[in-house]
Parts: sequence; structure tokens; C-alpha cells
Amino acid sequence: MITQEKLKFFFDWNGKNFYWKVNRGGMKAGSIAGVLSHRGYRKISIDGKRYYEHRLVWLWHYGSMPKSIIDHIDGNTENNAIENLQDVKQSINTQKQRIRSTNKSGYKGVCWDKSRKKWIASITINLKQIMLGRYEKIEDAISARQKAAEMYHCTATEAAK
Repeated sequence: MITQEKLKFFFDWNGKNFYWKVNRGGMKAGSIAGVLSHRGYRKISIDGKRYYEHRLVWLWHYGSMPKSIIDHIDGNTENNAIENLQDVKQSINTQKQRIRSTNKSGYKGVCWDKSRKKWIASITINLKQIMLGRYEKIEDAISARQKAAEMYHCTATEAAK
């Protein structure tokens, strides 16, 4: 496991990226550390172990690895400024997820049930999906989802998306 001391020995942090301080493997001192993953997160290899850059930023500033999930407050996975990072439970991070590309309704938690020809409303709380019902009209499904989001203390934006 990497320590803050070891991290600061190998790298400089400029508020945006880590830079190698020493020549190591094929990496030259002064070069940006890590590579972008297909999901937009930068990964850095240290002693054969890969770390997400945002978790290393947390270690750099606070001296320990985060306890849970690191959430990018603005949703930009490349913005690893410490002000943009928060250590949150998985359930909170899940609520912030964007609408899936396969979503046809345009609303989070509302989808079309082809077999029954109705709109389904649902919400996920503490990693458990709660079915809110099936509706003839999309407006009714959206309304049910928004009411559930308010009841479970999600923000209005999260409920509408």
C-alpha cells in the first residue's frame, strides 16, 4: 500500500496532475504520471500496483486513503482538484449517476416496459431498487419518481434527470 511519504517522494502535484520527480521504469522525471482509462479516470502504477489518480490526490492532501468512494462533485472525472473531490458512500455516489444512454424516457428512474406497454417508475436507495409502479402515461411515472426522490431526500435535479 502506498503511503503519503512515498507518494510525495515519487511525485509532484500541481493541482491538476501528478508529475514524476524521479526517472522510474520508462518514465522520465517531469513527465505526467499515469494513463487515462477508457472511462476517463487517470490510473497511475506504483511498484506494480495501479491506483486511481483521484484516490492518490486524497492521500496527498489528507495523509490516508479515502474510506469509501471518491466522488467528483462536478461530474468531470478529469477534474481531480481537491476541492472537487469528496469521500462518499456508494449509495450517495449512485444517486448522482447520469441517465444511461439506453434510457428512452429522458428521466432517471423512468423506463418503458415493452411487454406490458406501460411506463415503470423506480428509485434506488441504499443500493436497493424500489419499484414505484407502472403507469399508462409517462407524466404519471415521472411524477411518482419525483415524489419518491423528495421523500428519500434526493435533490430535485437528481430526481428529474
